[in-house]
Amino acid sequence: MNLLLAEKLCKHLMKEWDIDPKWEFCWSNGKRQLGCVKQTKPEFVEIQRAAGKKVISKLCLSRHLVRNNPEDEVRDTILHEIAHIKAGHEAGHGPLWKQWARKVGARPVRCATQVLMVQAKYIVVCTVCDSVTRKAHKRVKLARRYCRKCGVSSSGKLELRHNPEAGQVK
Repeated sequence: MNLLLAEKLCKHLMKEWDIDPKWEFCWSNGKRQLGCVKQTKPEFVEIQRAAGKKVISKLCLSRHLVRNNPEDEVRDTILHEIAHIKAGHEAGHGPLWKQWARKVGARPVRCATQVLMVQAKYIVVCTVCDSVTRKAHKRVKLARRYCRKCGVSSSGKLELRHNPEAGQVK
């Protein structure tokens, strides 16, 4: 989906569902979650204000994943996050959140299953059995890690390599 259209859609839906104007829209660089709500925990709001620090209230979308996904998936994610805002911080994905998700028109499920993800930039390969043990978006520390197939004997024998499929959609 086009980023400008996604931002407009998000702001429109936030207004339509009467989200407090203190809530801001923001883009994230995340590659594992399409949307999220970033919020100062209610018990720390007064402490933050007293210290002169900003209270955070943001609905964020991943620019990478929005580009790779259709409008209906992005819309459902925005509505999912709006349900979190309406249900409150402590609701999690419980009954109150599910009630709000249904009310705003989002699927009342914890994680979207049809999101098209971006392939990781790096892969971790076991040099003993030559299998890919995991994918990584950032450089990871491999000193104490080992391959599940080979066991502890492969500790220190993992190698970080560039993923030849990096940037592709899966």
